Amino acid sequence: MANLTLRDKLCEPFGPQDLEWRVVESGKTKDDAWWCKLVPYITARAIQNRLDDAVGPENWSVRYVAQGDGDAAGLLCGISVHLADGREVTKWDGSGLVRAAQPDASDDGGSRRGGLSSADAVKGSISGAFKRAAVAWGVGRYLYNITDTWGKPVQLDERKRPPGGAIRVRLKAKPADRGGKIEREWVWVLPPQLPDHCLPTHLRTPPPRAERGRATAEPAAAASSNTSNGAAAAAAPPPAPARPKLAPPGPSPRDARLPKLAALPALEGLRLAEVDTADLETAKAVFARHQIAEWVAAVDVVLKQRLEPITKGGTPPSNEDDLPF
Repeated sequence: MANLTLRDKLCEPFGPQDLEWRVVESGKTKDDAWWCKLVPYITARAIQNRLDDAVGPENWSVRYVAQGDGDAAGLLCGISVHLADGREVTKWDGSGLVRAAQPDASDDGGSRRGGLSSADAVKGSISGAFKRAAVAWGVGRYLYNITDTWGKPVQLDERKRPPGGAIRVRLKAKPADRGGKIEREWVWVLPPQLPDHCLPTHLRTPPPRAERGRATAEPAAAASSNTSNGAAAAAAPPPAPARPKLAPPGPSPRDARLPKLAALPALEGLRLAEVDTADLETAKAVFARHQIAEWVAAVDVVLKQRLEPITKGGTPPSNEDDLPF
């Protein structure tokens, strides 16, 4: 969760392994096939892990306050987050108390919350209030926008194993031909596939290749539009690399014997033995164009001394000490 704001960290969708599903509707079709509608929810454990990851386990706390009595009794939960600027922000929400009572006889001994033990009722009340307070911080709020939540009952294979990802839920139906008697059965069901925006970023379906290329090209086009040349600058080929220039060595005392030559812009600071003949000829042409006769004559002296051994069948001087000046 690096480089994300606190809101982004808290509101990031949970992975499928952190979700659980609760049956809200179920029944049987005319063909005696089960159907069911599920709603996703997150456990208190998953919320605690999200707060630990987003702000650190030492930077959040929780408080519970009982409100009302009798049938109007409820439990408020406040989640406090200690922000980096030193402030402490608390967001509250709550739920009604879960009652511990015998199940309704009309429900044929079902496992509704009304039939929970006292301990389970207390835990259910605390967990419900905590989850609602977490939603106030944005944790799991996206789950309320999921609408297509139909489960798909599946069959076991020849080894009595369910398909991967299937969950076991208890469905109930009240067929019209059973005289009002409620039928219940444990069924393996595949939960619905969540849309991409309800999945963590790393689990979302990557866009098609054409869209990925377009998404990559758009920032580049926007950047080139900010330049003075616009699209022409983007279409121009990269410039050819410049010819590397050797760093000139320090001036030689022997250059003082030809002060005019040592002062030439094209030859300044270079040892005479290291000046390329082609560069000397180029310099000579420049001096001639500008009608600097004395500099042309100075370069001619160097060229003549280099060419003289060659015309006589010898070898050119190999170092500066062999030069005649």
